[in-house]
Amino acid sequence: MKQTDRPEIINFAHAPESVAKRIQRLSWEAKVLAAEYAEQFAGEVLVLAERATEIADGGEAYPPGVRELCERMANELRPQANSLLAILRQVGPRADPGPKLLALEPPDATPGAEEA
Repeated sequence: MKQTDRPEIINFAHAPESVAKRIQRLSWEAKVLAAEYAEQFAGEVLVLAERATEIADGGEAYPPGVRELCERMANELRPQANSLLAILRQVGPRADPGPKLLALEPPDATPGAEEA
């Protein structure tokens, strides 16, 4: 079957999205993406803090000053990452702590409501 032989699928279930609704939806999607990216960054910072702790606890295998610097870094990174996560929980797109950090409901979405 050639590409041109396939029937075109048209979704008539929803009316075309208005420009205003599209702008709201795209803005919401950008905010969710940004919050997810910042959450991922905070998680990576926590991983770095853990690695710095491992180096700090690594004994004499590390050169002078490395353990001390890593200990300071771990002590600074961990609270900063936790602060970032706390901010995201408070002011995220929906600020709704649930199973995930951010609720993933677009604007005007009513949970449980189904369209006829």
